[in-house]
Amino acid sequence: MKPILFEGNIFGYYMKIHAYTSCLFLAAFIAFILTYYIGRKNRVAIKAILSVYLLSGIMVFVGARILNVGLNYHYYIKNPFEIITLERRGFSLYGGFIGASMTAFFLCRKNNVSFLKMADIATPGMGIGIAFSRLGCFLNGCCYGKETTMPWGVEFQDTMLSNAKSIFKSFISFLPSVTKRHPTQIYELIAGVICAWITGWIIRKKYPDGVAFVVFTILFTLCRWINFYFRVMPVYINQVPFFYPILYMGIITLSVLVYIKIIRT
Repeated sequence: MKPILFEGNIFGYYMKIHAYTSCLFLAAFIAFILTYYIGRKNRVAIKAILSVYLLSGIMVFVGARILNVGLNYHYYIKNPFEIITLERRGFSLYGGFIGASMTAFFLCRKNNVSFLKMADIATPGMGIGIAFSRLGCFLNGCCYGKETTMPWGVEFQDTMLSNAKSIFKSFISFLPSVTKRHPTQIYELIAGVICAWITGWIIRKKYPDGVAFVVFTILFTLCRWINFYFRVMPVYINQVPFFYPILYMGIITLSVLVYIKIIRT
């Protein structure tokens, strides 16, 4: 794990570059570049791309934070500063997805642009963006999975035991501070890349507008749902255990209905 990519003085100024924050911004930048490239290739107006995707990109972060705060308000009441900081974990992926989708929908209606076409164009960049954000989680050492004996298990530092060992070195030095766990961040990284490739292929084959977006939503949500059962939830999260499975089921069901409507149309 490498939560801090760089720490030191540059031209007399102290700097600390966090892996998690850096990957989030890199994810947003690459997603926008891919979206712009695919949009121009499909003859979508530059103004529409900029207005819809820049504002929707902002809402990815806002929506992700809002859902996380809403689900864990007890924690944020005690730690209000973490609501506005980007230096720590605390973003719910599907909060960002829902926030960006709603923003894009209303902006497309306002500008008289096809939402489904714009959503299709965004899906490859969305998949690659998710991959980079999961890379940030992996480097940060958060969002890891349950213990495993699989050969690809990764040793994540156990913060609680490490802190205890630093305080009581002579008494509990025999305690292990690491254990092999499922790299659930890497699982989602791979899922994001695969979904990006599949939706890129769908766009190239000129399927009806909306098919790429719906297929991406169904496939990635299904992967996310499966991954949910391998993941260890952060200690501050206290929402009902079945919240996310219900959310995933609802999103997949709605997406299937939209797909059926697109095909019939």
